[in-house]
Amino acid sequence: MILTIMSAVPQRTTSFDWNTIVNNPYISYMTSPAIVFGILLCVIITSFKLGGFKQELSDYEKDIESLKKDVKKLLSHVDIIKTHLSDKSGLDTHLFSAESPLRLLEKGKELLRKSGFENIYKNNKSWFISQIKSHKVKTESDIDEASLKVLEKCRENNKFMDFKEIAFQNGITPDVLLRVLSIYLRDTLSKEILNN
Repeated sequence: MILTIMSAVPQRTTSFDWNTIVNNPYISYMTSPAIVFGILLCVIITSFKLGGFKQELSDYEKDIESLKKDVKKLLSHVDIIKTHLSDKSGLDTHLFSAESPLRLLEKGKELLRKSGFENIYKNNKSWFISQIKSHKVKTESDIDEASLKVLEKCRENNKFMDFKEIAFQNGITPDVLLRVLSIYLRDTLSKEILNN
């Protein structure tokens, strides 16, 4: 009897009706060839644009690296031109030679003595050595460059002496004075730093 009652109860099972889904007007519209083609076209265009954008960024990176190298070369040439102009305009009054590496001439050595920088160096030798070494120097050319940078920093902070006043008293520009002092610093420290 129980079996007959159970079979008498209508059983409802849900079945998946593909016809209902396919015949749905909204689904039919969304899967129409024009819409599918449009979506596919948008995806393709977007991926090409992203690829082009990535390529542009890569090109910009290469350009920036190239510019960095060019600026480094340009700064090196500016220093050469500045030294040449200073030498040819008579501002240096024959303080240093024009060939590379720059060497102090007699008047340059005299200016060095008048400036009192030799004593300043002797009293602060370890400070100068540490400042030059902080530039990670490996060659005499590196020491030359670092010497000028260290002295420019000293000038900006008026450390050790009034560079502007000494240059004025000797009828030269502060840049020429710094060049003379940096030659002395390079020559003195090259032996000490490169031999260690």
